[in-house]
Amino acid sequence: MPYLTSATADFSSPEQTAFVNWLGDKLGQSTNYIRDAVNTAHPAVITAILVYTPQVFSHPMLEIVNLPISYWEAPEYDVLQIEDYDWIIGRDWARQATTWDTAFTALGYTPETTQFFSGFNKDAINAGTIWPAMFVAIRESYQKCLQTLVWARPQIWRDRIIWQDDEMITVQN
Repeated sequence: MPYLTSATADFSSPEQTAFVNWLGDKLGQSTNYIRDAVNTAHPAVITAILVYTPQVFSHPMLEIVNLPISYWEAPEYDVLQIEDYDWIIGRDWARQATTWDTAFTALGYTPETTQFFSGFNKDAINAGTIWPAMFVAIRESYQKCLQTLVWARPQIWRDRIIWQDDEMITVQN
């Protein structure tokens, strides 16, 4: 079995390439196995798969290993969940756009079958810079997908976020 020292390692030899593809296949097969087992036990279940695009696209190897398109493309799961926190807090809007391209083009999900996760702020000291970027992405997601989930209630309370209306958000320092 080939040995790879890191996600940035060269994997150009035929053995290494086959191994990286095998890893992607194993992730796809294992997630689909779990999906099928849950569907068997609970036929009415709604299945979802989460893709964190900044990690997937951080290195070519990780794209192969962590985005098994043929296993996850629509309609394999009822819902595609996407998240791109690192690109949002870095205000890297060009890379953030790849999240939507991945959902709609690469994986073939529709706005009606896509959920967007956003809203985490690790450190209160960064509230004044992190939350405004999050709100840009959250607002954009309203136009692009069925549901936006802001999964940071403790941080919202801690940072004293007030969402006053569709256009006005206050970060109280």
